[in-house]
Amino acid sequence: MSRKLELRHYWLASLILWLAASAHGQMVTATVAVGSGPNAIAVNQATNKIYVANRVSNNVTVIDGATNNTMTVGAGSGPAAVAVNTFSNKVYVANSPSNNVTVIYGFNNLTSTVSAGIYPVAVAVNPPMTYVANFGSNNVTVIDDATNMKSTVSVGTHPRAVAVNPVTNKIYVVNVDSDNVTVIDGATNATAMVSVGINPYAVAVNPTTNKIYVANISSSNVTVIDGVTNSTTTVGVGLDPYAVTVNPVTNKIYVANFPSNNVTVIDGATNMTSTVSVGTAPVAVAVNYVTNKIYVANGASNDVTVIDGATNATTTVSTGNGPNSVAVNLATNKIYVTNGESNNVTVIDGARSRSATTLTLTSGTNPSSFGQPLTFTAQVSPALANGTVLFTTENYEIFLGTVTLSAGAAQLTISSLSVGSHKINAVYSGDVNFVNSASPAFTQVVMAGGGGNPTATGFTATAQTFFRQSASFNVFVTSSSGQLSGSVVLLDGNTQLGPLLSLFGISPTLGIATYSTPLRAGTHNIRAIYLGNDGFDGSFSSAQTVNTSPRPKPR
Repeated sequence: MSRKLELRHYWLASLILWLAASAHGQMVTATVAVGSGPNAIAVNQATNKIYVANRVSNNVTVIDGATNNTMTVGAGSGPAAVAVNTFSNKVYVANSPSNNVTVIYGFNNLTSTVSAGIYPVAVAVNPPMTYVANFGSNNVTVIDDATNMKSTVSVGTHPRAVAVNPVTNKIYVVNVDSDNVTVIDGATNATAMVSVGINPYAVAVNPTTNKIYVANISSSNVTVIDGVTNSTTTVGVGLDPYAVTVNPVTNKIYVANFPSNNVTVIDGATNMTSTVSVGTAPVAVAVNYVTNKIYVANGASNDVTVIDGATNATTTVSTGNGPNSVAVNLATNKIYVTNGESNNVTVIDGARSRSATTLTLTSGTNPSSFGQPLTFTAQVSPALANGTVLFTTENYEIFLGTVTLSAGAAQLTISSLSVGSHKINAVYSGDVNFVNSASPAFTQVVMAGGGGNPTATGFTATAQTFFRQSASFNVFVTSSSGQLSGSVVLLDGNTQLGPLLSLFGISPTLGIATYSTPLRAGTHNIRAIYLGNDGFDGSFSSAQTVNTSPRPKPR
């Protein structure tokens, strides 16, 4: 089924060559040459790197989003899908014919290989795990990001797509030939099966509403799954729905209908629909929920339809030949379109020619205790800017709220963050005079508190290090009673340093955690935070300064 549709897609793409005029406010800024047969793309919002899977040349092109410079990283045979873990800066590439996954380490582009099932075709990341759908062996390979150790979960017949809900830690696997979705519990790998329409082909999750949207290509409808109960409803759409995406801010769902050349817009609150005409053979769709723009790649008319989410008005941007996937960098408002037949990527600038802005993000209390109200303040410079600021957590994965600017500032107060370490990002929407901008990630740490044994945290650190020399950190947590356990976070200012560290109890009242890593040249203000757990309250140390000398000058 899927193979026939792919052949039809490429046949139409080679038959019809149609170029449309550029959209107002949407400008092609570059065409970047990549490998042969690019067919999948992913963006690391944190590093501004773009990863393009080239199915014919068996490699991945890495694009620097700041310069559009590229480098090539080898992969397995026929890389078909790519996903990014922004927390660890690792990239996972599913190689279909070679039955494995290439893991790219983003900081140096070195790779390792993890075996998968038969013919992996889709991959999704839910840190610290990565889920690979194996079309030929009817299972999912689960890869531990820290160790590359793996486990296998049986699913339905011919899993075709996978999506995650990072809030509930549930994974949704679309099984194209058994007409169902396997729901995997990320904590236990236990599964449940949900019946959907005929030949489900694509899936998207709204983590804000806990609704899952499954596009059923042969029954021309979308199954809406309630993430709490797994009950379903059905929404009619156009013919052969090929792709689906969600705007969690507006609660709108966009379904690309391949042969009917349109997009069905579903209102997530009511399941009412509207239809937007697009180009020929739409095969991919992505949303920029900061600007409320939706980008539809039309495989046979060689263009992208840009939908204004507020009005459903459209404009058209020309691309290369056979556009087949699209990804958005929310932080830069750049859109990347892979062109499978011209072996390049079209880069679209989502902003008009406007003045630049910068955005800073602060928190009233860091670390904080569970349930404590937290106020995040985003400040736009220049302060004359109007518009809104969107707040997210877990590297743009979870929507927290949108606030209108007042005198260049926006404040959001929440108390819903769980115990743990949370990366908070703010994105300014832009207005008619000013370009959108994004803040650096802010690590908010939430501790357990109020119900357990009190603790105290301290640490020792290497006070002075030199170029490429590792700094060592030894954290100790004490309590008057009980066996300490849990996790420790190191903060460098308001940025997490390294992974969560496991606390090891070495006596009934003492636990330790250690970490060692090179630091960038400069002064670092380090704090250690014990998160606590059900039996112990969290606690944090005072700050210590670590100085790192720069690279020595050549004699």
